[in-house]
Amino acid sequence: MLEIDGSHGEGGGQILRTSLSLAALTGQAIHITRIRAGRSKPGLAPQHLAGVLAAATICQAQVEGARLRSTELVFRPQAPPQPGNYVFDVAEAIRGGSAGSVSLLLQTVLLPLALTPGRSHLILRGGTHVPWSPSYEYVAHVYLPTLAAMGVRAIARLDRWGFYPRGGGQVTVDIIGHPQGRAGLEPLTLVERGPLQRVWGQAVACDLPSHIAQRMAPHPLQGTPLHQGQGLQPGPPLGMADDVHRHLAPAPRIEAPPVQPGDGSDAHGGQGGQVDVGHVLVG
Repeated sequence: MLEIDGSHGEGGGQILRTSLSLAALTGQAIHITRIRAGRSKPGLAPQHLAGVLAAATICQAQVEGARLRSTELVFRPQAPPQPGNYVFDVAEAIRGGSAGSVSLLLQTVLLPLALTPGRSHLILRGGTHVPWSPSYEYVAHVYLPTLAAMGVRAIARLDRWGFYPRGGGQVTVDIIGHPQGRAGLEPLTLVERGPLQRVWGQAVACDLPSHIAQRMAPHPLQGTPLHQGQGLQPGPPLGMADDVHRHLAPAPRIEAPPVQPGDGSDAHGGQGGQVDVGHVLVG
């Protein structure tokens, strides 16, 4: 069994997610101690516990210590990752719901399923736009396209927005496992970023007055080549309903569902850019 000190580095959740993903992929049993020791509330939070249970599900692992605030975990895979249809809900780890990140939950199970022959269909429920984690847009327009260059084939769709503190969002992910398994993973070389090609922004308000999103929408322009008059032209608004989306320059359309009452009590704003090596940056 491989011993892992969860306090290594920043002592956060990333070492847990990476360990679970690699354990599921390789079949290596692991014993993690001092989980998230570097955080103000150490141990397994709801999103981390959901990741443990999701990883255990796909490889039929035996698990010890899978409970909220646990700082120690034993994880013994009993089978190779099994492609299939899965529903993973962060809220199941805590009564009343949770805005735990579905993006970080996906990070735990994506590679084991993507590097196993077969197709998988995931429904992930929790927070889609929450602090201290990648947003849905980052996953869909940065993370997955970058992994695609390495042979990982997956596509995500935002079904329902989920904000802090209640969560309630949903993302669907379809994964086509590589027929060669781990041997199909390709190296990736990115040594130059290149000039900026286009910029766009998105503003969404949920359970808040619509004028909040309308005020947010222009702000991604600040400090960009478009704002500084460097030749990029704004595109037309995508919509001015309960949610507000605005393209600031021509870019691939960001598909997003309407904001429904009860999704949360927050507002989300962000901007993205694309450079000439074909990669998108989202902040």
